[in-house]
Amino acid sequence: MDGAFKEFYDQEGIVRHWIVRDTPQQNGVMERLNRTLLEKARYMHSNSGLGREWWAKSVATVCYIVNQSPHSSLNGDTPYKVWSGKYADYEKLRVFRCTAYYYVKDNKLDERAKKVEHLNATHEDEEDDELDHEEI
Repeated sequence: MDGAFKEFYDQEGIVRHWIVRDTPQQNGVMERLNRTLLEKARYMHSNSGLGREWWAKSVATVCYIVNQSPHSSLNGDTPYKVWSGKYADYEKLRVFRCTAYYYVKDNKLDERAKKVEHLNATHEDEEDDELDHEEI
């Protein structure tokens, strides 16, 4: 490993573990986490009724929820709090693929709200995570 890279790791408190390539047996914790994320995403995605093109959004949402959830290995803290020092804001959580409305002001005579399906667990990046009801 490059000296500058090792120095960066040391400064940031990152511990690097070397493993043999293509041996998932040596990476048990990560393999278990990947399996957990996929199982939860599969369940959530199957209940949403969305097509396969939304699979990545399901996994990203599950990852967000896991990082906001308390873990026994962290003495009840969340990964988010351990990493950032901030508490999770559970008021932002939304049901995956819930109905939402947003304000529209195109014309005086048009409707003032448009119905969409909200796909993100939080309010962040909402514009990219909504399906117009006409698209469904």
